[in-house]
Amino acid sequence: MEWQSTYSVGIEEIDNQHRELLGHFSTIGEAMVSKKSWSDVHFEIVKLKEFAHFHFRFEDALMSLYGCPQRERHNEIHVQFLREIESYERSSLRRQNDKEVMQLFTDWLVKHIQGDDRVYAHRIISGAKVVLTL
Repeated sequence: MEWQSTYSVGIEEIDNQHRELLGHFSTIGEAMVSKKSWSDVHFEIVKLKEFAHFHFRFEDALMSLYGCPQRERHNEIHVQFLREIESYERSSLRRQNDKEVMQLFTDWLVKHIQGDDRVYAHRIISGAKVVLTL
C-alpha cells in the first residue's frame, strides 16, 4: 500500500500520520507475502498497534479542541479497529491471517481515512473555532 494524494484529508500532520500507518500496513503485508517468520509478522503488528494508539489519541485531542460532534462515534470506530489489530496480534502467534489482515487494512483505508477522517478534517479546515473547556 502506497500513499496517494487522494488519501489526503487536508491537514498535514494527520496526513503524515496516515502515511506512517500505511507504511506499517505495507510492512506487515510484505512480511506476510515474503513468508517471514511469525515473530517478524507479530512484531510488525505490535508496532502498528502502538502507533495506532498514538494516532488515535492525537485525532481525539484535535477533535476535542475543535468541538467535533462526531468525536464519540469516531472514537468507538478507533476502539473497534484496535480490538481487531489485537486479535490479529494474538492469532499471529498461532497462524497466518494474510488475507484477513490485508482486507482489514484496505477497508480501514477506504472507509475510515477516506470517509470518517475527512468529515472532521473538513470541519476544522472550513473554519471551526477552537472550543476551550475548563
